[in-house]
Amino acid sequence: MEEVKSYFANFDFDISLLNSKYSKDINPNSKYNKNLQYLFFWTAEEDEQLYVVDKSLHTRYQSKVMAYQSFIPGVTRNNDHLYYWWGDSSTEEKWSYEKEVNSKFTSHVIEKELGFSIISRIGYQSSDLPENLKEYILKKDHGFSGQGVVKSAVDIKYPILIEEKLNRKVDYGTIINSKGCHTFRNLVDQHGQYVGTYLDKCKDNYKDNYKALEDDLYKIFLKYKEKYDVVNLQIDSFSYYKDEKLFLRPLCEVNHRKSMGWITNKLNIKFGSKFSFFVIIPKHKFSNVLTDFSNYDVTCKEGMIQLSLPNESLQSFFITSETTVNLKKYLMNISQELKEHLELDAFISSI
Repeated sequence: MEEVKSYFANFDFDISLLNSKYSKDINPNSKYNKNLQYLFFWTAEEDEQLYVVDKSLHTRYQSKVMAYQSFIPGVTRNNDHLYYWWGDSSTEEKWSYEKEVNSKFTSHVIEKELGFSIISRIGYQSSDLPENLKEYILKKDHGFSGQGVVKSAVDIKYPILIEEKLNRKVDYGTIINSKGCHTFRNLVDQHGQYVGTYLDKCKDNYKDNYKALEDDLYKIFLKYKEKYDVVNLQIDSFSYYKDEKLFLRPLCEVNHRKSMGWITNKLNIKFGSKFSFFVIIPKHKFSNVLTDFSNYDVTCKEGMIQLSLPNESLQSFFITSETTVNLKKYLMNISQELKEHLELDAFISSI
């Protein structure tokens, strides 16, 4: 019998990289870990188990997960010999390495080294800030789902990344290694926070001169491999309009960890049809008391799985279909339950 590996689902990995010093503390009940750790049950393997404080989490999800697959990963309260699931910051040496690899400052430097068009710079003091801050985005060195964006000048701590605010068209994520790459479309809101990921099994979702982007993605991966000996990487890119022309920014930032794109791909392998979408929506954005929206047909691999229980602060759904017509219909079922979610509505109209 294979050894069962125990994991700490450290969704607060990026937050830990913002710290100036390494900490051995692990907290399954921190904000991000508590709100997202249920995703482990849907994507982990049978010989993997989740470190939890309260085992009732497993009990509550058991029947839900096993309605769609033959097993649910186990749980343990023993925190000896834990593997870090989301990103490896298990030792001070690994934390320091990941702090540099995942740094937005590092991606800025590599962007310059590769000769890409630069739309950002690093500010080291107040005199480096532009006069009209409203035309720029200020970013911390690290952050998860838009949490690294500085929303007020009062919160600025140097150094800081200063980026020109652009008219973005499409956001992309690419999981890449030496064997190949797969690009998917990401949906983010106006604050840069993650909303969802769209996958198309027949073709990758890049309509903006993808060949040029693909060549640049391999240059980026090889540069990170040369400098940091990475095996896998997620590269975030986007297209944007400037002076009525369409441009590509191949390197916005990288994730040397699991990602929501990785989650989507795992769900797609298990449950996906031709077109699939994974979406996360805060519970408070729903108009009414939540019930289970699931209508997934296991045989046809068609429909929607509500991955979260109705009481979770972050609600997530996996939607899949053989046609974009049906995919839109399932997404509209969610959208109609929201107080306001214009990003989702705009996405529905674009596919």
